[in-house]
Amino acid sequence: VNMAPNVHMMFAASSADYVHSFYENENQSYYQMVKAWSGVGGDFFVWLYALNSQGALYPYHSFDTSFDTTRFFKSLGTKYVFWQSHYQNKNNGGFQTLRNYLDSKVEFDVNADYQTYVNKFFKYYYGVGGEYMHDFFDQTMTRCRYNEKVNAVNGSIHNRKILYAENWPEGLMHSWIALLGKAYEAIETEYKASNPELHETYRKHIL
Repeated sequence: VNMAPNVHMMFAASSADYVHSFYENENQSYYQMVKAWSGVGGDFFVWLYALNSQGALYPYHSFDTSFDTTRFFKSLGTKYVFWQSHYQNKNNGGFQTLRNYLDSKVEFDVNADYQTYVNKFFKYYYGVGGEYMHDFFDQTMTRCRYNEKVNAVNGSIHNRKILYAENWPEGLMHSWIALLGKAYEAIETEYKASNPELHETYRKHIL
């Protein structure tokens, strides 16, 4: 197969496992498939996924793996990468603002260091509340990996098992809500009297 002049391709692997990179065993078939299709001529575009479509507001732990996957497509000479997520919504759960921030870094520099930008985001986006929000994020990602290994919640964007109550124990939810409370308390103590405008900004970010 060879592309005719001025014909280009967009590849959308909606059945891939996006909580693993395209270099990992979980995506070996797509790794081979994409390498083949990227070589048939014309510009190569890709449409990738960063959410579970069955549980769109649930945590989806592809933050770190998206860096390796973006590097993979860059190595193939891909001209355009689009990560479908919740970018349309002004306010969204699941640390979507962090995801947008990380995408803005790796798509300009595929060798960007993931952890450096995660740390920077929590430091500046939440002020002194960042310590607790970072802990909240880390615990969420850890729980997602636990759900994957123990409850067989794989990274398919169509996997409805992410909705099951066994994945999200009530006590764990309360502990995460408590972290939010600590973040609110920290910014109130630090900024409410000295800088009300900044306090309101951080409050909205935590919310």
